[in-house]
Amino acid sequence: KRRRRLFRSVVEGLQMTLARLDQLLASLGVEPLEAKGRHFDPVTMRAAEVVSLRNRAPGEVVGILRRGWFWRGEVLRLAEVKVNKLGEEI
Repeated sequence: KRRRRLFRSVVEGLQMTLARLDQLLASLGVEPLEAKGRHFDPVTMRAAEVVSLRNRAPGEVVGILRRGWFWRGEVLRLAEVKVNKLGEEI
């Protein structure tokens, strides 16, 4: 029980720290690139994995492996994503 409480406290502290960091980055003009559920864009994303899912559109980003970032409208870091490529075997 004690370990569980300690673990929850550590997780809560990390979540608060990450939220504060996101606020700080936003105040400096750094914003996350929203990619999941969107069509793959090679200008802002890098396809790190390809999957074949019948219930998703071809070229749809189905997962984020590494978040991408914009700084004042310019790509700061490409998002590394998992992309659906319907009908092909992996």
